[in-house]
Amino acid sequence: MENIDINELKNLMLQALEGDQDSYKKFLMNTSKLLKNYFYTKVYDQTVIEDLVQETLISIHKAKHTYDPKLSISNWILSIAYRRYVDYVRKDIRIKKFEISTETFNQYASNVRYKTEENYDNQERIKSILELMTEREKKIITLLKLENYSIKDAAKILNLSESAVKVAAHRAYKKIKKILSENDI
Repeated sequence: MENIDINELKNLMLQALEGDQDSYKKFLMNTSKLLKNYFYTKVYDQTVIEDLVQETLISIHKAKHTYDPKLSISNWILSIAYRRYVDYVRKDIRIKKFEISTETFNQYASNVRYKTEENYDNQERIKSILELMTEREKKIITLLKLENYSIKDAAKILNLSESAVKVAAHRAYKKIKKILSENDI
């Protein structure tokens, strides 16, 4: 963990508000270090920390005109960081709420390579569910849940962006949950 001089940070911000671009670059670099330290205490995934730092820096850039020099610069920065963290947690909860785990979906697909009556029934259930999906949803579900591809790999195979695959997958998961709750498939 790197210590950040808060007084220097405040001076850099004040100079940046007066139009000094070099000071603004230094401010953002030092703020980035402060944010990494802050998010490190809350999140354990380094890529998530990097994303949160970037999102917070963007928010700081957009809100820099709201900074009041009479107030603590660290409190101002960390309040913005806290809001980005809360947004991350809310999004993570929404994703977990709508995503069907691989284990849940694969309860029907387990051991399908063995020719038993139960496994035949499981294959038929999976086919029934997939028949109610669009072609794109079928491909995405098959790649992600049945063939265990990562989002990144599925995006390459489907020639889509990762975010497009994520959105389509979450819509498909929601559709599957609805199908499972409404039908005895």
